[in-house]
Amino acid sequence: MSRYIHLFLVFFYLQSFSQDINFNAFKGNPIKVEFIKEISEQKMYMYVDSTYTGASLDNQLPLLLDLIDNKNTVVAIFRYSFSSNGESYSVLKYNIKVDDADTVPKVTTILCKKQNNSWVLSDNSSFKELQIIFYVFSSITLEFYNALMNTENKLEYPEINKLKPLVKDANGVLNIEKLAEVIKENKASLSKYLDE
Repeated sequence: MSRYIHLFLVFFYLQSFSQDINFNAFKGNPIKVEFIKEISEQKMYMYVDSTYTGASLDNQLPLLLDLIDNKNTVVAIFRYSFSSNGESYSVLKYNIKVDDADTVPKVTTILCKKQNNSWVLSDNSSFKELQIIFYVFSSITLEFYNALMNTENKLEYPEINKLKPLVKDANGVLNIEKLAEVIKENKASLSKYLDE
C-alpha cells in the first residue's frame, strides 16, 4: 500500500512541477536534423558452388532464387541480410553458370525485401542507407569483403590493407558510408576487387 502512496506522491510532484515551467520562454534557433535509420540483424552468408559455408543453414536462399529466371543455372556468391525500420532486406550476389570455359560469368546483384512473409524484388531508392548498402555490396567481390573484415592485414591485399583504417573505427566496426566513398574515389586501384 505504501508503494501506491509513494507513486501517487511522485506523480503529484511531477504534475505540479510541470505546471510551473513556461516552455515558451525557451529560445533557440530551428535546426535541420537528418535521422539515420538503424540497420540491425545483419548477417553475411557466403557460398561455395551455391552451398552455404557457415555452420547454420540458410533457409532463405531457395526463396530468393525463386525470384530469378533460370534459377537452376544460378551460382550464389553471397547474401547480406539486414533489417531496417522493421523491414527485412537481402542483397544477393550471384552469377549464371556458363558452359563455355572461355566465357566469364556475368555477376548480378539484386535487392530483395520481405513482404507478407514472401520475398519480392525491390529497388534501392527507399532511403539513403539502402542505396549505399546496395552500392557497396554490388561493387565488391567476396574476396574484397573477406580481406576487409579480416582483423589482420594480409600481404596479398596491400590496397585493402591501406583502406581499412579509413573505413573502420577503433573497434573494427565498418562504416559502410565511408566504404562507399572510398570505393568511388579509388576505383582504379581497387578494380581487381570490384564487380562492375
